Amino acid sequence: MADIVRCSCTRINDPWRRFCGACGSALAPACRCGFVNAKHDRFCGGCGSAVMTFKRAVVAPSSGTMPIDIRDIVGESNS
Repeated sequence: MADIVRCSCTRINDPWRRFCGACGSALAPACRCGFVNAKHDRFCGGCGSAVMTFKRAVVAPSSGTMPIDIRDIVGESNS
């Protein structure tokens, strides 16, 4: 059975979700052992394993990417 995260509103969410799909509340990371940890816990309070953390990916622009000037897209018709 896949890991699930139950929100305080009783909605069952997939483990990769950071926020509840029903009420928008931030979800606490759940461990594979079933223990529900606090949002900022790095290690599980039930078994001691590392808790999955969510990091936003930062994508660096490629060297061939040119900056876009919004005036080139919209045009300068208001001049």
